[in-house]
Amino acid sequence: MRFSLEGVIELSRPIDFLKLDFPKIVAREINSELFRKGVPSEQEGSRIVSWSIIGTRLLVTIEGTTYLRPHDALLRLRNYFTEKLGKHNVGVRRIFVKNYLIEFETRASDLKIRELVGNFAQVKMKGRRLTLIFENLEEKDLEQRFVENVLKEIKKLEPSEIVEEEKLAKYGHVLKRTKLKTIGFDKDVAETAQKLGWIKRFPGRGQWILLAPAAKLLYTLKDIIVNEILKPLKFEEYIFPKLTSFEVMKKMPGYFEHLAEGMFYVSAPPREPLQFEEFKRYALLKKEIRGDLLKRILGEPEYVLAPAQCEPFYQLFSGETVNAKDLPIKAYDFSGCTWRSEGGGVEGIIRTTEFWRLEAVWLGLPEQSLELRDVIIDKTFEVIDKILDLEARVVVGAPFYATEEMVRTTFVDISKSVNIPTLDVEVWLPYKGPRDKAEWLEVGAGTCAKTKYVDSFNIKEASGKEIWTGCMGFGLTRLLAGFLAQKGFEPDVWPLGMKKKIKKLPSPAKMVSWP
Repeated sequence: MRFSLEGVIELSRPIDFLKLDFPKIVAREINSELFRKGVPSEQEGSRIVSWSIIGTRLLVTIEGTTYLRPHDALLRLRNYFTEKLGKHNVGVRRIFVKNYLIEFETRASDLKIRELVGNFAQVKMKGRRLTLIFENLEEKDLEQRFVENVLKEIKKLEPSEIVEEEKLAKYGHVLKRTKLKTIGFDKDVAETAQKLGWIKRFPGRGQWILLAPAAKLLYTLKDIIVNEILKPLKFEEYIFPKLTSFEVMKKMPGYFEHLAEGMFYVSAPPREPLQFEEFKRYALLKKEIRGDLLKRILGEPEYVLAPAQCEPFYQLFSGETVNAKDLPIKAYDFSGCTWRSEGGGVEGIIRTTEFWRLEAVWLGLPEQSLELRDVIIDKTFEVIDKILDLEARVVVGAPFYATEEMVRTTFVDISKSVNIPTLDVEVWLPYKGPRDKAEWLEVGAGTCAKTKYVDSFNIKEASGKEIWTGCMGFGLTRLLAGFLAQKGFEPDVWPLGMKKKIKKLPSPAKMVSWP
């Protein structure tokens, strides 16, 4: 890798008194000592190759290697001059980077790199040789490892290893499926449910009231999952917060970076009630809800409504140490909704902004975490096949942030389970069209996240063993829709196993004017 950085150190006073001695300082103290710390003796670190002193500014060009990258060298230089010039009553006010060129070989695609980097850097690609040019980086960018984060994410875009072509599959590749089922219903689920009074639109985008029959069916599906899958695997029920602070979400890799447009943001109200006086006056006297007044009253957003439900589990262990003998730790949560504004818009009850999910999440040794994911997927498939009697399949799942381009061009090594990050369980919706042409509905996703959240939440094992996390999200609103799409709304013709568990279905609320 080649690094070349043009940096500026701004000082509180001119340092013309250093001009004569500066070449010696660079040669003897900075390049030979300061920039050699931590660098293997046989390797090169960073070095200042040119400099100039103009009034209160010191301009330096630093070239470096992976052993000491120039952005880290500039931070060292700041600390060095803070100490050295303090004796002369000169302080370091700030540092920044005017221009930073990085060149290296990569197997990541040009398109994916440009999608990742956006306007943060210029991208030039010649064969496998990538050139990144950053401009006007602030001190904060260096301290928060911005450049390192970019390089790390580009590394993730590279194929992990070269595998045989027949072992590669695209997202959506079918790994197994149930036998064809007898289907006696083909009408739109949401339309039928509304006509029967099972669901009613709520004034809000992608929100529904589930009346007694739908609620009973959804809770029965939840009980089946808990009793047939999670309890036999010794999962315990937890209650997780659903209002998640930015402090926690910043540690959830991929959400702000890839799903920022899909989350609901929340501002906390100020503590002074008087700030709401004008807003309340309009509401009381003019019956107006003044959003513009609220904007002035409320601060910037500090929270999101839970987009995944598993965030509190990782925060529970954040900065903590666990013992391998106590693993795996297994939890599930069904204490509230999940909120997402997903791409593609809202559609009936299969694509909503507020939906019911049951989230199972665990922390364990690598073999435990992978095995749990695979066992839960197998048991979920079996329950959907045998108890619910639905036509279903297991497919290679795409990450939640996948773009259409990623789905179309990415291949996954399916030779081993450990190489497949996510497995999705899907059901067929007959009203959408023939099973071989229609888009199927994802009702569950099992992920083995490896060290992704362990690293970002700084979770340790007492003896230093590697630990992984995994999770399984059961989309209960979607499973409800999938069941009704294949089995219809007449309990008498539902599968025997389902009839035994649901026993009697309640009637919807009666009104003269609706449905």
